[in-house]
Amino acid sequence: MEEPIKDFKIYRDDSWLKLLSDYVGGEVAPLEELKKQLSEKKLSVKDSDISYRVINHWMAEGLISDARVEEKGWRKLSLFDLIWINAIVEMRKFGIPIPTLRQAHKGILKPISNRHKDYNSFEMGVFLCLQHEPVYLVVLSDGWAEVARKKDIEASLQLGFFLEKSYLLISLNRCCENVLKGSGKANYPIGLVLNAAELEAIELIRRGELDSLEIIFKDGKPQTLKQHIKKIGANFDLNELTQKIEYGEITAKVQDGVIILAEVSNSKRVQ
Repeated sequence: MEEPIKDFKIYRDDSWLKLLSDYVGGEVAPLEELKKQLSEKKLSVKDSDISYRVINHWMAEGLISDARVEEKGWRKLSLFDLIWINAIVEMRKFGIPIPTLRQAHKGILKPISNRHKDYNSFEMGVFLCLQHEPVYLVVLSDGWAEVARKKDIEASLQLGFFLEKSYLLISLNRCCENVLKGSGKANYPIGLVLNAAELEAIELIRRGELDSLEIIFKDGKPQTLKQHIKKIGANFDLNELTQKIEYGEITAKVQDGVIILAEVSNSKRVQ
């Protein structure tokens, strides 16, 4: 499996390494053909929705890679180029200046693997879009840019990787859809809304003070949460335990006149 170049602003879990290996490993014929179709410079400026004058200006500014030898001949574009042009259009809607876009372009072209320097994060992002993975282009105000899955961005925020930064998210899926006639649409999982009983159960588990948790149902709905806690040893006060229980049971095991084990069951009704 490939080792990605370290990037401390986006968190990647192990599933990213598997995807990276699939992308650069390329023993599957359809995948190899897809890479070729997306990267081949066989399209003209007419295949984009942008005028030749604008494309010419963006290429001169270093926003689009120019494959011509000594800048001679007709400008040729790949599907990757057209998808990137769509991303530029989206960023320009937010007023991002040319120098920032130039930095963003450099960022997405950086290699995604120390071993495979011919593959960049933007191309891999398109590959993920075609697997219906929600993917975004993350752009900071200084021009730093990276392509990341929705799950990577959420994990990075939770870990505080770039929480203090203001950033812009451009849907790479939407850019792919615009160029590839609908292909690349993201499948977003439907979020679940937890009820009060479910939230309470999760909170009890998070506290980590349980030996077990029993959920009692009535008519298909959670009615009671029953917490089970074992106290082993003589260093606890039975009266203190009793005061903490609203409704439940305490079972004590005594040896030589000393309580050596107490099992506490605290029941709580939920709506």
